[in-house]
Amino acid sequence: MTSLESLQAGQVGYAVVTLKQTRDVRVGDTLFIASDVMPSEHAGGPPRPPSDPIPAFQPARQMVWAGVFPEDPSQSDALQQAMGRVMLSDAAISATPEVSEALGLGFRCGFLGLLHLDVFKQRMEGEFGVKVIACAPTVPFRVGIGRGEGEEVRVVESAAQFPDVVTRCEEPLCEATILVPQAYLKNVEVLCIERRGEQTRIEFLSGGGEMGEDRSSQGGSGVECQGAGTNRVLLTYSIPMQELVVDFAEKLKSVSRRTASFDFEPSGYRPADIVKVGVRLNGKSVDSLAFLCPRQKARSAASKYASRLKALVPPAQFEIGIQCTVGGKVVAKEKISALRKDVTAKCYGGDMTRKIKLLNNQKEGKKRMREIGNVKLPPEAFIEMMRLG
Repeated sequence: MTSLESLQAGQVGYAVVTLKQTRDVRVGDTLFIASDVMPSEHAGGPPRPPSDPIPAFQPARQMVWAGVFPEDPSQSDALQQAMGRVMLSDAAISATPEVSEALGLGFRCGFLGLLHLDVFKQRMEGEFGVKVIACAPTVPFRVGIGRGEGEEVRVVESAAQFPDVVTRCEEPLCEATILVPQAYLKNVEVLCIERRGEQTRIEFLSGGGEMGEDRSSQGGSGVECQGAGTNRVLLTYSIPMQELVVDFAEKLKSVSRRTASFDFEPSGYRPADIVKVGVRLNGKSVDSLAFLCPRQKARSAASKYASRLKALVPPAQFEIGIQCTVGGKVVAKEKISALRKDVTAKCYGGDMTRKIKLLNNQKEGKKRMREIGNVKLPPEAFIEMMRLG
């Protein structure tokens, strides 16, 4: 290679810069010579570049988030190094450090979609030899403890941090803007309602003129639609961040046959009724399996969670009871039958009381085992419970 003062169109070169971390620069950034940088206009302010950055570059907008952790906690350092190298070649990935009491050190990553997430997981294992778990990301809730002037406000991001008693709770909101053909308007409205969204504006575009309408105080289907000749609709919804970060973009593509586009911006907090769903195995709480969800969805979410856990916990010599609780009350439960031996297999004839005695002895033994036995959740089962999807 030849050292040049500048690069012209069609030439390829490299620059040596004093950066300690690869994440400090992204594809599309504009480079300036240090000697050309001008001082700040204000005392103590950042320096100014000699000219405006090259326009038409915007960072990619992530639509799916996931908590990424190593399957083997000892590979935390390897995961951190691999993340830096992957993000250097794939600028569409965003990552911030995240800590889980159950899974250890990891990252909260943003992706363009679920397919992008699958490709990322394959690259991590194939190129860097790091097997990762992709689990549902955390969302920061604000909770109040106490009343009046003595109220303490905390930010919690996991069920382990969620207090048992709170006076109020707020969840983060996003303002979602959706552009959809009118043929799929109803499907999109149903999806947004399922995700606890509130429609704030609807605007019909092209075909029949343009019309804006504020629905901040009305239901999505309670307003008469005008401009029947239109073919595109611009919707604005206020949706909780918890409902957006996992698969909203993928569901939107599904209900609109991939014709809808979607963008969003954070828009503060709003009061919410969030509860902690606890998990018990044979009456003993397993704090690492607890999760947070809206109260109106707690029963259905707990039922699915218990059924999924039943399929993963191996049976034991005694019956295992699985319970999901909200505020100390059981809202969903499952049972795993005990492994049992056919104690009457060698009873060939004789008095029936002999078989009854053997069966009763077995029943009493199972009862004692359940009282003193401990349910051990295998690491593989726990990983599957935490895994996204």
